[in-house]
Amino acid sequence: MLLTGCGGEPALDSDRKAAVPEASAESSPSAPTDPRPTEERAVLAAYEGMWRELAVAVQKASEEGTRIEDYASGEALATVRRDVRTMREAGTRANG
Repeated sequence: MLLTGCGGEPALDSDRKAAVPEASAESSPSAPTDPRPTEERAVLAAYEGMWRELAVAVQKASEEGTRIEDYASGEALATVRRDVRTMREAGTRANG
């Protein structure tokens, strides 16, 4: 049952405290939240993932074993593949 009223102090019974909840000593602080919108975090995660996979591909001069297709498509994927193929054919690899 919910009772409402206007103004005044909360009624106190001799057996009850005021109708104000007390903070629990065991309550844990809430985890910090990322203030950026969900979409922005998703875009950044995809961008960082693409560069991470690209770094692996150019270090090996091969896209085998990478997930580059999860992050790049179309012209971007074609460029990655062309660059990796060029590196492999030249016998070069990226370091660092």
